[in-house]
Amino acid sequence: MNSAISAISAILSKVFLRCTVNLPLGMAPKQTAKLMFSVASSWLGAVSRCSLLFLSLLNISLIVICDCSILNPGPNSLSVLYNNVHGFINTRDLTSESPPLNMTKIHEFHGYLYNSKPHIIILNETWLKKSILNNEVLPDNYKVFRLDRSLRSHPFDAAQPRKFRKNGGGVLIAHRTDIDISSVKFSKVNVQAELLSIIIKTQCGRMFLYFDIL
Repeated sequence: MNSAISAISAILSKVFLRCTVNLPLGMAPKQTAKLMFSVASSWLGAVSRCSLLFLSLLNISLIVICDCSILNPGPNSLSVLYNNVHGFINTRDLTSESPPLNMTKIHEFHGYLYNSKPHIIILNETWLKKSILNNEVLPDNYKVFRLDRSLRSHPFDAAQPRKFRKNGGGVLIAHRTDIDISSVKFSKVNVQAELLSIIIKTQCGRMFLYFDIL
């Protein structure tokens, strides 16, 4: 800010120095009038140049205030990773309420995240249970929203006992915490399916909608 003020002051000094005139002594009235006219013209030119400079700076300030993306552009687009992971737990542990994670798959997944660094992660068929914490699945630099399979999303139907599976399923959406965002709206709906959506709004008003259904 101080450097900008200094630069403006230097410009104004140069503008006014250009119109500096030394008045010699003993000049004839006619020559004095011409010289005064010349001085007045120079000053008017300087004022005009300063006015244009002021208007230009004012326009730039208004543009920056109205469109914050000039100073803080944020992401023009967000990279998205979508994957059907076919479970972060082993098939043999599906019926357990506190199943261990498949660490081989977790390490492979974390390795991919480390290399690609996606802004958004959308996963289905996570097979997660309530006993599994978010930071066990994704690194701490991701904010996680998930909807695991439950009797609400997949209720038992006596007429069709094989229609809905009690285990498996599950959806997850996560975003990187270093994204410059102002708000995240999260919603989940139990409609005999796992339906999860988030709306991300950046500081400059850009909005991104992501949803996952299973």
